Amino acid sequence: MQGIETKHLGHLGLIAAIMDQLGLMDKVDELLGEVPADSVRMGQRVGAMILNGLGFVNKALYLTPQFFHDKPVDLLLGSNVKASQLNDDCLGRCLDKISEYGTTQFIGMMTFKILQEQQLNGGRRHFDSTSLSLYGSYPGCEDEDFAPKQGYSKANRPDLKQVILSMAMIGKAHLPFWAEGLSGNESDKKSFPETMKRIQDFYQKLEASPDLFFVADSALYGTEELKRLSVQWLTRVPGTLSEVKQLYASDECMFELTDDPRYRIMPYQPANKAERWLLVHSLPASDRERATLMRRWDKCFQELKQALWHLGNQKFSCEKDARTTLEKLLKGYPPVFQICSHIEEHKIHEGKGRPTKGSVPTKATYQVQTCIHMDLAQAQKEFNRLGRFVLATNVLDPAELSNEDMLSEYKEQTHIERGFRFIKNDSFGLDEVYLKSPSRIQALMCVMVLCLFVYNFAEYQLRQQLKVNQETLPNQKGKPIDNPTLMWIFSLLNGITVVALPQQEPLVVNLHPLQHKIIAYFGLLAKRIYGLPPDLLPDQIQLNQQTWLRWCGI
Repeated sequence: MQGIETKHLGHLGLIAAIMDQLGLMDKVDELLGEVPADSVRMGQRVGAMILNGLGFVNKALYLTPQFFHDKPVDLLLGSNVKASQLNDDCLGRCLDKISEYGTTQFIGMMTFKILQEQQLNGGRRHFDSTSLSLYGSYPGCEDEDFAPKQGYSKANRPDLKQVILSMAMIGKAHLPFWAEGLSGNESDKKSFPETMKRIQDFYQKLEASPDLFFVADSALYGTEELKRLSVQWLTRVPGTLSEVKQLYASDECMFELTDDPRYRIMPYQPANKAERWLLVHSLPASDRERATLMRRWDKCFQELKQALWHLGNQKFSCEKDARTTLEKLLKGYPPVFQICSHIEEHKIHEGKGRPTKGSVPTKATYQVQTCIHMDLAQAQKEFNRLGRFVLATNVLDPAELSNEDMLSEYKEQTHIERGFRFIKNDSFGLDEVYLKSPSRIQALMCVMVLCLFVYNFAEYQLRQQLKVNQETLPNQKGKPIDNPTLMWIFSLLNGITVVALPQQEPLVVNLHPLQHKIIAYFGLLAKRIYGLPPDLLPDQIQLNQQTWLRWCGI
């Protein structure tokens, strides 16, 4: 048994195959330059960090050698790479190279080339931002353009310093094509128009002039910088505007049906004629918000009922004090509760003991008597507000952008939110930042975005092939579907191991028919890594329901 080694392969071979298909490591070498012949190439270093990030193992950057010590590094990154070489010094110098090149320029050039080659550069551009919390103090960098600072924490950790990741996605595959790191106190209202301007300048320098159409959240609306940009945009209008509040409260809205039965829409021409608005009523959101509102009202009613009972037992020396106390009490409760009240006067005798016969009371006390009822008209106004939001665009021609397209495009904004959840997912550990240099933190954020790029591209390609070939794979319940998540596909490949025998070719073991079918969808390199015949096609592997259930562990 001497000299026999086992290496855990799992789903990492699929990631390596996707990176090879995209030419990712070669493109990194083109941008960052050559290294000495005996060193690990820059592309291989970036590839190692992507494999680490998508490895389902929460390993920090400095633990990358530990992550690769039981992995077949020669199959994944090349025969010239050893796990011991992928240390924090090697990867840290790679991050320095990315920082020197320019992190935003690096991610923009990388993704632009790939999107052009894969013909996925069309579609509208969605962008948003999120915060990444840091646990270090980072002294002496407060005046830099990119600096960890305290600001509005989207992670509910205002005690920690943070940095902002601004990211943009494009197309049906929802691929991130732009990312930049911002200081922790940067405001979205300021950064969103500036991001749009930088994207516009980037394409002009490349002599590429796509029709830029941006979709963002309400922080984009109404900024002066947005008015000066010659781009098309779609955003949500803040609900704090008086004109929007009137639309929310109105019970005379004439909603139109849409293809999606969950939504109703109503075109609206705002006072600003340079825009087109769309009032949207979401039925599921309305039901959720109505249930929440009723629970809150019920709780307020019980609290108000108890407070009024205590007030009714309280005696005041004058009628004015009684009314003032009642008014103060009602200020903290919704106006939907109407209070009918009157002040009762009680005559009393001063002094001790029983009053004498025929004596007249010389003093009075006052008590508040109340009853509660609900103002149905006010309640209806509150119900009208539920589930409504307003979209705005500067595309005035409905033939160019229909009302239904406005709604569907804005709903696509959820994919960038999913991308942020992916980056912050503990199972991936991409947001675990253990770096002291702000420049390296900014470069590592670019690597996080590349991890998301590889993941989304692989998931999109697999789903497209399943639909084109009219094939299916089992989901977590053993049901055939054509849109599995890549995370589930990764979990199906757990347990695949490479056995290295002395003076023999390595053997890939623990492979089963369902895994053969999955691997066959990822191309020639994936089949070579897993030791499958190069001419194996997915439709050659026939699986029945019993096989699915057995290999899914269900």
